[in-house]
Amino acid sequence: MSALPKPTFPVQNYSLQSNSGRSRQRKKYRSQPSSSHHKTNQVSNSSVAKLTNKKILPVQLQILLFLQKSSFGLALVLIASSIAVYVSNVRIPQLWSKQYNNLETLQRQERQLVAINESLKHEIAQQAQEKNNQFVSLSVDNAVFVRPASISSSVKSNPIEQVQAKDLSLEINSGY
Repeated sequence: MSALPKPTFPVQNYSLQSNSGRSRQRKKYRSQPSSSHHKTNQVSNSSVAKLTNKKILPVQLQILLFLQKSSFGLALVLIASSIAVYVSNVRIPQLWSKQYNNLETLQRQERQLVAINESLKHEIAQQAQEKNNQFVSLSVDNAVFVRPASISSSVKSNPIEQVQAKDLSLEINSGY
């Protein structure tokens, strides 16, 4: 601690009131207590800055402050709209083209599978037309029927498995 007193700086507060509402600024003086036991109270009161001394900004500064706040808001709106335009003009077509390429690939694979399936059917038909083939004609006498196993009630299955079990039982009963 030094023996020098703390410097006090004037505190200037500005408000955004217009010049027409300007009133006289009155200085308030406090009376100094005469007794010595109030000195600590006097030091603390002098170090507290008064917030009631507000100076009014000139109209030009008020206009500039309004322009600054409104331009900031406008900048945020422009940024948001530019992001929306980017998404609608660039990103969505990119995603669409990626998914369209995926669709084309799946369609090409489907066509290949259909071609392979048809060629296998053609080969089987040619083998069936040959005279020395070992195929047996389909009749009730040489068909094998298998009864589906009963599903125990203790095992819970989901509906998809039940549908698959029904499809399996239909395939088995058809004699293949």
